[in-house]
Amino acid sequence: MADTTRGDFPEAICSDCGKKGCCFKHWGPRVPNGKLGSFCWFCWGGRQTFNSGKPLGQKPPGPEGLGSCQLEVITTSGSVYILGEPNEKGLRDISGKEGFIGLCEILLLRKGEPFHFWEVNPENDISRGGWSTSPVIEIV
Repeated sequence: MADTTRGDFPEAICSDCGKKGCCFKHWGPRVPNGKLGSFCWFCWGGRQTFNSGKPLGQKPPGPEGLGSCQLEVITTSGSVYILGEPNEKGLRDISGKEGFIGLCEILLLRKGEPFHFWEVNPENDISRGGWSTSPVIEIV
């Protein structure tokens, strides 16, 4: 019997990070017995590795000390992302080599790890999709 549903659940709140907009619903070994969890793509990845079976509400590790200035992020694949200064909600405009990506919330930004961020619809704070890059080699 299947214990995971994958789909588009835009109104569901992620059981770990609390963001609106989920891709997975799970009631098996990656959540406590008898519980149903809804997860965004990033937290589902965490459930498959470091949070498997732990209580719901496990927050992503988050970015480390980014400050309030514009940043440039370079990944092992050679991609460069420009992060604007954070707004009052802590969201940043992010651009890549293809141009403007959107207003985003940074979930994980550390050297040596993939850069994870949500593109957010500024009108209702619902995710427009998640991004994950190759590992970061430099943050300037």
